[in-house]
Amino acid sequence: MIGHAVELQRMLFEQGAPSRRALLEYKRKSAGVYKVCVYRNHSFELIENTISAYLDYAECPADFEYSDYDDSLSFINFDTSADMCILWLDLSRYRNVGDIKGFLSARLQHLNSVFGKPVLVAYCGRDVEIGLKDVLSLNVDSLCKRQGIKTYDERMESISGTRLSSKAMMSVAKEMGLKYIPSMLRPSLKAIAVDLDNTLYGGVLGEDGIDGIRLTEGHIRLQNALKDLKRQGFFLCAISKNELRDVKTLFAARKDFPLGLDDFVSVQASWEEKSALMSNILAVANIHYDSVLFVDDNVGELSAMDSAYPDIHCVRACDDANITADIIENYPRLRKFGINAEDAIRSEDTKANAERLELRSSMSQAEYLKTLEVNIRFGIDEPSAAQRVSELANKTNQFIFNYRRYQKSQVDEMIGDNACRVITVSLKDKLSDSGIVGVCIANLSGRTVCIDELFVSCRALGRGLDDIIVLGAISVACEEFKCDTVKVAFKKGERNLPAQKFVNEKLVEYTKEAHGFGYEFPTDLVNIQIYGR
Repeated sequence: MIGHAVELQRMLFEQGAPSRRALLEYKRKSAGVYKVCVYRNHSFELIENTISAYLDYAECPADFEYSDYDDSLSFINFDTSADMCILWLDLSRYRNVGDIKGFLSARLQHLNSVFGKPVLVAYCGRDVEIGLKDVLSLNVDSLCKRQGIKTYDERMESISGTRLSSKAMMSVAKEMGLKYIPSMLRPSLKAIAVDLDNTLYGGVLGEDGIDGIRLTEGHIRLQNALKDLKRQGFFLCAISKNELRDVKTLFAARKDFPLGLDDFVSVQASWEEKSALMSNILAVANIHYDSVLFVDDNVGELSAMDSAYPDIHCVRACDDANITADIIENYPRLRKFGINAEDAIRSEDTKANAERLELRSSMSQAEYLKTLEVNIRFGIDEPSAAQRVSELANKTNQFIFNYRRYQKSQVDEMIGDNACRVITVSLKDKLSDSGIVGVCIANLSGRTVCIDELFVSCRALGRGLDDIIVLGAISVACEEFKCDTVKVAFKKGERNLPAQKFVNEKLVEYTKEAHGFGYEFPTDLVNIQIYGR
């Protein structure tokens, strides 16, 4: 696995931009796992022919199917079984349409009503603001302008079926293959664990000393890229074979580093194997290793980490740090389309987990909860929470009942449905405000409360609050519907072992048939707030 990733990294980043021939001749690693419907009014085929290497690097192999050319965007015979839709448009074909924004908005709203899955509008030929929260957009003209490449080749339209130049199509293939398609089809990564020596800077701390460490323009660019990811809510961690006190002294002394020690949620520095250090990072961040990107200049370290954690993601840091920075800036599933308030608090909340773990190890459960001064808030059908509900649904893998990946428009519909309740769970203690960490989707069927979905952020797991969050949310749903008969839907998946364990211990009988349900909040230990419609 690691060998193929390093090979693809070399092809896509280390040898300059890959040639069209190299991309066309690349043999995809596996059949498509995902199906992408391309609804278009000009040719997309050259993008499909040059995107496979990027999608393999993203571990997101996809098959493409096409509509006929359709300027009317009628969406007749649209395949609703597809995992996502790319609306591929040359807007110059709508010269006679005065209100192009209104036309596109109306057609996209119709598409959302029949499809309800991720939609990307990639367009050229006219500048327009799409303006729909559930729809992502890619302006090909702007992309080509930023990259300084020729956008159009009018001579080729009769042959290729599009006015776009070959370079423009290759640029779109990279942008879609590395950034858009993986981010829309798979949950985002959560953490970047980066080596220090000859990765974050040039030189070896233990040999060259603090003043001998080199900081090139490439290293500055790399550190700024990592700092930006931290601002977006990704966990930034350091993992190094060095003395911890030396690492702390380094960051305190080198004021020219864009990164500071407080930018890291966890700093693991010792002479232990890095796989053992990684286990500490996973415990602090409370995440699965398949959500981590590990960056190291030593292929041996990458191989050892891959052996210990087979689904971890790896980048080999290059001698030229500009190349490493380019990889990080384009790495799949490290892209967020909009940053919300939850992203801003995530890093600080995770830092506080280390202190929580220490407290919990030295106290009884009751003492621990009382000391933390825990406040849990249940919100019912709150429109302001819809975006966060959608985001959490599309990134949670460990504690999730049914893997339903809701779009915001779907959450909005459920909030407005009298037979449905969208219950959010927010968590706060004296160490940090965790924000919304859990969601329960409940429907009333006859006289039974059906739990259609329930998911909890990994940040909230392991604090001794699982019962209150999960059983409490179900209890709130029962109270809302004035009904105490509950049926729970659950689907076993590859990663939801924590949810499976909880259901087997607490809710297994409810997955088989409806039963009476009762739960009392431990109000002597935590403060409970419930906000209804």
